[in-house]
Amino acid sequence: MRFVLLVFITSIFSVSLLYAQKETLLFPVVKDGKYGYINIKGDIAISYMYDDAHYFFEGLAAVKQNNKYGFINSSNKIIVEPQFDTVKHFSEGVCAVGTFEQDKPLQWGYIDKKGIALNLHLPAIGYATNFSSNRAIVAEQGYADLFIISKQGKRYDLPTGLYCYEDERIQFSEGVLRVQKNMGIGMFQIVYVDTNATLIPELNTNYGDMGDLVQGLITFYDNGKYGFLNNKGKVIINADFDTVCAFSEGLALACTGRSSVEGASGFGQYGFIDKNGKWIINPQPLKCYPFQNGYARIEVNGKYGFMNTSGTVVVPAEYEAAYDFFRGLAYVKKEGHWEYINTTGNRVWWQSF
Repeated sequence: MRFVLLVFITSIFSVSLLYAQKETLLFPVVKDGKYGYINIKGDIAISYMYDDAHYFFEGLAAVKQNNKYGFINSSNKIIVEPQFDTVKHFSEGVCAVGTFEQDKPLQWGYIDKKGIALNLHLPAIGYATNFSSNRAIVAEQGYADLFIISKQGKRYDLPTGLYCYEDERIQFSEGVLRVQKNMGIGMFQIVYVDTNATLIPELNTNYGDMGDLVQGLITFYDNGKYGFLNNKGKVIINADFDTVCAFSEGLALACTGRSSVEGASGFGQYGFIDKNGKWIINPQPLKCYPFQNGYARIEVNGKYGFMNTSGTVVVPAEYEAAYDFFRGLAYVKKEGHWEYINTTGNRVWWQSF
């Protein structure tokens, strides 16, 4: 059962941190194969009673009973009866839910916060993302081509030659969707469309790689280095860095002196820049990750800790594994035990065996 919790946490930290809003401060925990929730102080708020439990989003959390998922509120009242085989989480008032029917593959749909299905006037959906900017990316059952829908059921097809992969990270960001343009066998170009699936000409560039639009800026790759463009395709920060990550909480992770450009790993010195390209935290020889909740994860000799926005290490790198701070707590592993710590590094909950 611990594996299920870890998989869901991994998904949450890779995707759902884009949702910056005040949320229910309850955290899923597991004991003897049953899930419950603690509050931010580590006190049990909902007893260990579920077969699985997810984080709260927009006031509701997915829980599993009798092999089916439903949704509860923070008072542990069942709002949507368990009836789904898999679920995502609520976003913009709706949630993607999946069910298996006999001798049929997984079929997705969407519900509102009362559990009522959205009538999207679509055939069976075999792939679905959460909504962002009133848009979701879906595919018909058995079809590879993805298209865009609104919550009102309107369909938007990508222009001919444009496509995107089935990837949980695919979604609109600040009203813009990153897609690929087919340039021949094994070749593609990154381009962008708006919420009507219309190509954005200003962002039709010749750069080798580009990221999502985040906090008004887009990472781009040029001649072996990375920099940032604005939403008009203008270079705002020159491509002077070996690698960068998207801006988060006003700062962007940047790396210099590195021989590889694959993600936030490898050798090099890591620091943080502002939107003028100025170093706010000077590069130093330790691996860093983007800021979340005011803290950035660091890695030293295979162990993890956290620094604050002044560049001071406030939680020593002593954990075997760690996820970013999320709503005030971080999920970390020490001496084989998973635990939640607060922003002072104090343990508030510890998983006993």
